[in-house]
Amino acid sequence: MTFTAGINGIGMAFGNDRHLMAWLFDKAINSDTAFVTIKSASDYLRETGKSRNGDRVKELAARLSRLTGLVIGIERRSSGSTQTVMLPMIASSNLPNNLTVQLKAESNGQKSIPGLENPFGIQLEERFFQDIKKHHVAIPRRLWMQLQGQKGGPQLQDLLTFFVYRCYCAQSETVIPWSGLREQFPQDDTNPRRFKQSVKKAIQQLRILWPEIRIDVVKEGVWVDRAVQPLLPDDPTKKRIRRLSAAN
Repeated sequence: MTFTAGINGIGMAFGNDRHLMAWLFDKAINSDTAFVTIKSASDYLRETGKSRNGDRVKELAARLSRLTGLVIGIERRSSGSTQTVMLPMIASSNLPNNLTVQLKAESNGQKSIPGLENPFGIQLEERFFQDIKKHHVAIPRRLWMQLQGQKGGPQLQDLLTFFVYRCYCAQSETVIPWSGLREQFPQDDTNPRRFKQSVKKAIQQLRILWPEIRIDVVKEGVWVDRAVQPLLPDDPTKKRIRRLSAAN
């Protein structure tokens, strides 16, 4: 699998761009449409608990630009053939040139910038959209929000997402070796102990949220097995209602 930037002058998506990508996926799946409407600059900021200011809006615009140019190349080799697929994540987009102007318009009580009638938003590539619908694994919004701003939050989010999916799709018990986990989550920290502590913290968070989860830290790595009860309903066409109360 190869990731490339498909638009001249726009760099590769990186780092916390994945937060915006997760938000776009969530909007698309919940509305059951590959077109995600972005009515204003504040949609993403409000729904992810971020403050409304010019720097945040500029950051959002840069992240949207990088995601609109992201192209994924997939190569699958077998003994008799080689299959390749080129898959842009976003097929097309219509976004205002100046999201800061849009934010100021909202602050003045205007719903949209005068003279711009076409709906703003992004169109996910249809094959990509169907794939994320089919293999979607829900992560409770409260947990995702709580990790934002925490020390080590981005890495914990990545670990939690990986472990939830791994326990969701497991067919039998497996031990994921520490070396495999470090390859899955490359990092600059050369101290393996700190990474193991992050793994343990992620598992502790999951056990509180998902008591039926089957996962543990062992000497060789992380032991996982299919959970006896799913965290949330598997069918993305149904409303995803949490089994746990707000008090939990």
